[in-house]
Amino acid sequence: MAWEECVTSIRANLDPNAKEVNQVIWTGPNAQVTEENLETDSFSASKPFALICPDRHCQDYGDFSPQAHALCNCKDVNGNPIPDCVPKNVLYPYPSGVCLNIDNPSDYSTKRGRACTKQGDSYYALTCFCCCSCYANGTKIAVPTGFKTIEYFQTGDEVLTASLATGSLKWNTGKVAYSMGTGPDGHQSAMVYMHYGDDDRQIIVTPDQLFLMSTGKLKRSDRLVPGVDELVNEWGDAVPIHEISIGEYIGGVHHISTAAAFDGVIDGHLLLSEGVVSGDFTLQANSGQLIDMGAMEDHKELPKIGSEEYEKKYSQLSKEYYGVMHITALSDGKREKVQRPQKFYLHGERSITVPNTAATYLDDAQAADVYNNAPRWSFEDIGMNSSLIKYVLRLFKGFFPEINFYYDQSNVTPNAYAFVLMDMQYVVLTGGLTRLKGMDQEGLSFVLAHMISTLQKSNPIGANGWTSVAMADYYSIGFLMDVYFGKNFGTMYNPGIKQLDTSLFKYISPENQAYTNDPYHPTVDTRFDALDAGKAMDFPPDGIGGPTAGGLKVVGVKAFPPMVGAFSFVNQDIDEAASEDAFHLLVQNKVVTVDGEVSPDFTVNTDLNFLFPHVSDENQRSMMIEQVRSSLIHAMGLIQLEFNDLVNPASASSYHDFTLDPDARIGSVVAKTNIPVVEIAAEIKRGVKYTLTASTNVRSYNGSTIDLQQRSISFEV
Repeated sequence: MAWEECVTSIRANLDPNAKEVNQVIWTGPNAQVTEENLETDSFSASKPFALICPDRHCQDYGDFSPQAHALCNCKDVNGNPIPDCVPKNVLYPYPSGVCLNIDNPSDYSTKRGRACTKQGDSYYALTCFCCCSCYANGTKIAVPTGFKTIEYFQTGDEVLTASLATGSLKWNTGKVAYSMGTGPDGHQSAMVYMHYGDDDRQIIVTPDQLFLMSTGKLKRSDRLVPGVDELVNEWGDAVPIHEISIGEYIGGVHHISTAAAFDGVIDGHLLLSEGVVSGDFTLQANSGQLIDMGAMEDHKELPKIGSEEYEKKYSQLSKEYYGVMHITALSDGKREKVQRPQKFYLHGERSITVPNTAATYLDDAQAADVYNNAPRWSFEDIGMNSSLIKYVLRLFKGFFPEINFYYDQSNVTPNAYAFVLMDMQYVVLTGGLTRLKGMDQEGLSFVLAHMISTLQKSNPIGANGWTSVAMADYYSIGFLMDVYFGKNFGTMYNPGIKQLDTSLFKYISPENQAYTNDPYHPTVDTRFDALDAGKAMDFPPDGIGGPTAGGLKVVGVKAFPPMVGAFSFVNQDIDEAASEDAFHLLVQNKVVTVDGEVSPDFTVNTDLNFLFPHVSDENQRSMMIEQVRSSLIHAMGLIQLEFNDLVNPASASSYHDFTLDPDARIGSVVAKTNIPVVEIAAEIKRGVKYTLTASTNVRSYNGSTIDLQQRSISFEV
């Protein structure tokens, strides 16, 4: 791990303004820090910026501590695995502490508290950051008695080291002064696989691992060129490189340094790793000085494996999967391609299968725009934010344990997906999305909350049965508030919105602003409006299918005169047969029509003595006639109240939900589920002009409130 990679990782994961100790102006009129910053150690909260430890402090002090081993290796002081410890990536930043003399930043130590400050007024105990670390576990390193796998080296162990003082390799016995790595079950986002030599040797290393070339110079692994560069074996012979690939690695990584002092000479820091000469961690940490001395090729002037520049410069190489350049056979065609280790996967080789019906954060055209236009981290750099992504997924998993969150690093499409497979819910973040520069924890949290919202299948439904896109944005705020409680939500909201805007949506072309695979075709601006409305606890914006304030309106009315039916008169004195006979007699005498409409000529004094002629008891007959008369007097008319949208039946089911002026008794209220109509039975009279008003409780089927200016309508029968 070259120190510059650690610096880059800290700036990418913690604070883009992070400064190395020797870069800070500590005192004087142009000081970049205040006395309060120093007294309170505000650097622990990255204020005014995160502080990066001196490189030798990390190598000589911080990385040796039991705490650092527990964090990076997931092992206790006895080497036993720590249960439930999350394996760390190479370059995972962790906090350390340094006692710094601000008058002379090169004067630092590991003293703590008062032991530090009592040295003088210019000494402060401050929080600074180091990185976990660069070989894959299992790499064989030469020792005087044979070989030892790198993860088993301890401080003080013997190791073979080489010198070039005589112009050729001379091997001596050295001591290991430093041994550090990550846990054995980690996931490394970017590692380099090398296939070399006539005996088909293989090695997996970090991108910044140094190897001795046949030219006598050191070179980083991620700049090596198959068929051009040659490695060196223990006898100094050139070793051809057949394949260089960059990809994922499942497992731990480890690095060691020898006890030899480094004074600008590489002697004593060269190791024999899997049959070829490589540099120890000390050389990696001092790569800048080696370049200045001419002992190492300047990697900043060379293209990285997997980049377009690499492909263009070395067009003679064959290519497999995204961003991988390699030679699979010698020029004479006699060499067969070797099988790579099972724990190494080329980028693009191991991508999850996403169903075609999955919900997506961007539609295809939008994702293509972002892929083509947005700046992104290279494959080598993604290890710097991989730990952050895993943390965010682990965070959301704690709140939504029923959902399987998956980081599909190899998928280069900048998108996120949600789907259900075998009754299991999945949310997938792609490497193409997480590699976007500027996309941090807050922005990714917005994306995850959106995908969770789509899985709820809340109305209105969009493509393939998921919550529609902009409404998923709207509802996502609630899920974010679950994860980021209280003031934490307020702290993350604006940075998240900014990250979505400047790292993602900004790169969608004008012609693709609308999400086309959604019935409401929300634009980018509409989606931001939906997020803002959700945060304000307001109604969603118009046009996305969701409820709106005042979105439900009364648009029409039809009224029908009082009606009765053949069985309208059934009670304890009148059975069904008698009621049916009475209805037919009312029709014959033109009191009601065949359809049951009560005649406009009917009054309280209308003669009904033709009813029930077969009842001999006159008192009984008279009572039954008056019961029919009462039913005719109180016969209900039908009102069909028309709306611009379907009405939620639960909000319109009672006489309490509507009023008539002048007052008239309301009977039944039924909201139709297939048409935007509410049917109301009421004792309305002909020739009377009524005004019907819906209460403020009435809602549309999607939750829109009623328009206060358009909830009343007049009619006359």
